[in-house]
Amino acid sequence: MIRNPNENAESKIMDGSVDERRPRASRALRFKVLSICWIFPSAGAVWILLGNDAPWLRAATVREGLQSVTFE
Repeated sequence: MIRNPNENAESKIMDGSVDERRPRASRALRFKVLSICWIFPSAGAVWILLGNDAPWLRAATVREGLQSVTFE
């Protein structure tokens, strides 16, 4: 059975301005915590890159620099 799109349709228009709509505090807090926790794996990756005397810094071209990075 094909339903008429106007029948039983709910309005998606919200009252008030766009500035009044804010994300839930719990969801925003979750993303803040996840972004802060992402510092640890990023710091570990930088430690590995700089720990090998950073051969990619001495490379003449970008291609040579990318080839000199070892993946652990």
